[in-house]
Amino acid sequence: MLRKRRRRDKDDEESSDSRSDDSSDNEASEDQPADHRTLYLLILLAVVLIACLAFLIWLSQRSYSNSSFSSSSTAASISSTFTSDCLAAHNDFRATHHADPLEWNETLARSSERWAKNCVWEHSKDLIPGGYGENLYAVSSTAYTPESTEPLNASNGIWVWNHEESMYSYGPPPTGFTHETGHFTQTVWRATRSVGCFMQMCKGVIGGGDYGAYLVCQYFPPGNVGSADLSTYIENVQAPG
Repeated sequence: MLRKRRRRDKDDEESSDSRSDDSSDNEASEDQPADHRTLYLLILLAVVLIACLAFLIWLSQRSYSNSSFSSSSTAASISSTFTSDCLAAHNDFRATHHADPLEWNETLARSSERWAKNCVWEHSKDLIPGGYGENLYAVSSTAYTPESTEPLNASNGIWVWNHEESMYSYGPPPTGFTHETGHFTQTVWRATRSVGCFMQMCKGVIGGGDYGAYLVCQYFPPGNVGSADLSTYIENVQAPG
């Protein structure tokens, strides 16, 4: 009897050990899918991060190749040197036509900047309530490329506007407004008091897909806008001398 009971007790212990081992196996089998899920989530997270990084790289490259591409050129175009060059090119010429010097207008300069950065060869409309005059100039040059470090110079463009004087007649009667002389009459318009300009490097602004410089100057009060009365030209566009 005692021997048999001991044997039964021993069998019970072995059975208990067996159940304990089975329980451990079940726990291990439950942990294994959890490990797989964690690994899957880590892999998925890595794929998402790589995709986001690739998108950011693509976006930065696209922004670089866009028409408004050179931050260093933008900084150069609103520098004090640029401002003084614009004023000198206008005012030296105005002085020969009995017109007072223009003052720099920061509101007009920022408006010109907003339009120039569109790199569209056409006049802006209604950027500033109350109206303003506007001259545009663009030139294609190998000097103006994304790799260029040459500062943008507005003087050449303003000289081209001023040079339209050769096609203008002071009369009597005066030429008045024409597309061939409209830039000139605006630069010397005596009633105009202030100017603001911006120059932007653009791609294809004058066709052909080449890089070039785009100059926008805006004036207040506007000159030669909406006036067919030649007497206003006699008063505001005076012959040099």
